[in-house]
Formats: sequence, structure tokens, C-alpha cells
Amino acid sequence: LLAVALLLVRRDGGARRPGQGTLAALIVLLAVFMGHAWLDLEGALHQAPRLQRLLGPLPLLLGPLLWLSLRQLLQHGPPLDRHSAWHGLPFALASLAWLPLWIWPLQLQADGHGHAVPRPLLLFGLVKAVHLAGYLFLTLRLLRRARAALSEPKDESVNGLQIGLVRSLNGLSGLLAGGLALAALLFVCENLGLTLPLSSDLCAALAFTAFVHGLAFVAMR
Repeated sequence: LLAVALLLVRRDGGARRPGQGTLAALIVLLAVFMGHAWLDLEGALHQAPRLQRLLGPLPLLLGPLLWLSLRQLLQHGPPLDRHSAWHGLPFALASLAWLPLWIWPLQLQADGHGHAVPRPLLLFGLVKAVHLAGYLFLTLRLLRRARAALSEPKDESVNGLQIGLVRSLNGLSGLLAGGLALAALLFVCENLGLTLPLSSDLCAALAFTAFVHGLAFVAMR
């Protein structure tokens, strides 16, 4: 619903603002993550191993969509073109590698060394975490440059709106980065056999929930 509402927001001339389509795709992706996380917390996925591992490579789209949408929204960089598709290459390669594991989900069960997740999946999780961290770094650098570019205002009213946008996006990106970092730390602790009051899935779901609502609100404003 947030994605549809965002797509319906138009300029006076009837055109969408730059980044609205990419931002809507990001919101849909985050909604899929949130729904999958809550289903997993409710235990609804335990009897459906294929559905449980359905997301697999999808997190590799999160970073590119976040960075590209904010770059368009802030209008700092070239518009989307065919060269932008290269950002989806890691997702495409990971999907090809993931396909056999989705067809034979029993290979995704816990290994024989007492780990909650097999070592190959832990390594893949690390790759996804590093990939997302790289795009979060690019996103924060983009916001920092946008904030620096507004240090000498030409139009006080427009500049004030842009500064508010940059500050809001900066705060939301920091919130998402902190929430995902905490979720990654909790995930490591869980696989070391530690008992924690907060699960990594719940932490990630809360971070996504706060981020997606905040992002849609800021974008529609």
C-alpha cells in the first residue's frame, strides 16, 4: 500500500519525481522481508523448507535499490540507464547458485557440528552482509555530499526543504544500518549457542519496519 501510494504521488505536471519507481520497488522488497520474518517468528515456515529459504539471494537487491533510489531522489548522479543493471549482477549470479538448494531444501538443514545454520549458508550470509554494508557506506557518503552541497544556499526556502530531506534520509539510513548491525551480531551469538532476549529475526524485522514506514513518509512529503 505504501508503494502504491508513493507511485500515485505526482508533480503538478503529472510526472513522477526521480527515484519514485525505484523507491517503490525497495518498499515492496522490504515488505517481503518483513512478512517473511514475521512468518518465521510465528513458526509458519518450519514445515515449508522451500518457502523458508525462498528469500535466499533477495537481500543482494536491498543495497542497490536503496542507493539508487536515494541518488535519484537527491538528484546527485546520472539517471537510471542500462548501465545501472550491473548493480543487479551479484543477485543474478547468487540466484543461479541458490536454485539447486531451493529445489533440494533438505540440503539446507543444520550441519552435523551443532551449528544452527550450515557453514556454506553462514558464508553466504557474510557475503550478503558485506555487500549491504558496502552500499550503506555509499548511501551515507551520498547523504554527506548532499549535505555539504547545501552549505551555501541560493534559495532559502528550497534549501530548507532539501536540508530537511537530507537530514531525514540520513537519520533513517543510520537507523537501518544500526538495526542490521545489531541483527548480525545477534545472529552470530545465536549460532554460538548463546541465549539472548532478542532474536536476530525480530531485530531485523523491527529495523525494516521502522525504516520502510519512515522512508515512505519522507518520500511522500
